[in-house]
Amino acid sequence: MSSFRLDCTSCSSSEQGPEAIAAYKCTHCGTDLSFSPSGTRPLQDLSGRRLRAPWRYADMLPVKILGGQPAATDEVRRSALLEKMLGVQSVWLVDATGLATGTFKDYEAIVIMAMAAELNLDFVSVHSTGNTVLAYRHYAEELGVRCAIIVPAANMSKLDGLPDLTDWPVVAVDGPYKQFSAIARSVAAERGWHHLAPLPWKLEGKAALAWMIYENCPQVDLIVQTIAGGFGPLGMELGFRRLAAVGEFYGVASRRRYLLLQPSDADGIARAWRKGSSRIEPCDIPLPELPFEPTLQSANPNTTLPHLRRNLPRGTRIGSVSESLVAKHYPTAHRAFLEADIPVSYEREKSAYIALAGLLEARLEPTSNVAVIVTGSRPFRAPR
Repeated sequence: MSSFRLDCTSCSSSEQGPEAIAAYKCTHCGTDLSFSPSGTRPLQDLSGRRLRAPWRYADMLPVKILGGQPAATDEVRRSALLEKMLGVQSVWLVDATGLATGTFKDYEAIVIMAMAAELNLDFVSVHSTGNTVLAYRHYAEELGVRCAIIVPAANMSKLDGLPDLTDWPVVAVDGPYKQFSAIARSVAAERGWHHLAPLPWKLEGKAALAWMIYENCPQVDLIVQTIAGGFGPLGMELGFRRLAAVGEFYGVASRRRYLLLQPSDADGIARAWRKGSSRIEPCDIPLPELPFEPTLQSANPNTTLPHLRRNLPRGTRIGSVSESLVAKHYPTAHRAFLEADIPVSYEREKSAYIALAGLLEARLEPTSNVAVIVTGSRPFRAPR
């Protein structure tokens, strides 16, 4: 019997087959499945747990632990420098750079590959503009799930160190960024690959960020992150809803807002947010030929924008950050990362610098408590 704890709230069915679980949709009526944590207050007794996120919070996830531990400890560190520069009560850096591929997307990849392994999916495929596929490939190898990855040809430089093997192919596709997702799915369908992952599974692992913040700095009221499509904050909101479901309402669990940032050459969601729109016309999706940060290009923001509108708390802002602003605040950001002992490579991944540039331009109340999601990237290394 499957250990998945997914039910349908429409037809009350708890018997779901592998295809339904992988799609996160009910076998019987096609409705999205739902997960409810068992018990109450599962985050109250974590001091004795040596597991790292996301398995540290296994009671809050619908899939059982199957290994795939992150390669390094995740950290939450306080920055006195940023507190002084911003004039706020506290600033916390949620550091994902020590994970296997140096990005918070490791959390997503671990959970989805654990799901694929438990369902005995022998061969799967995934697509992304860069960092995410490195994370998928790493944990696929660790868990023994053969995985093809599909990326835009223009972003192949992000995959240095990744071998292209017969059983683990790397497929580069040409075409505009705005058509990339459709092209990738078409390639997978033509080759008969089981393509992952639907939106709900993409959010499961990212929910761990909410639980990390709640465990380490629950007084936070503002969460700062760069976004491409916005899966990060959607995952965190899933995590906060799960906290509420088990009776956790303190601090950030009940009161929070986001400052979400996009580079100005790929800020379609930021523009739509300011206009109050829930859809972006294809002609209004800025996807440059040579983007400032390639991993922050959203191939289909209309998939996530309605969810962002529906789920993000009041007071959330989505802004644009120009290359000149990043240059202006580079010295402060670089010093902040050095003082926090966070090894961010600006040359390889600019997301963390974009996040701090946008934050340093913001006007905040002196009583603000801020958490910044710090993500990076590193060359692919096969699991040991």
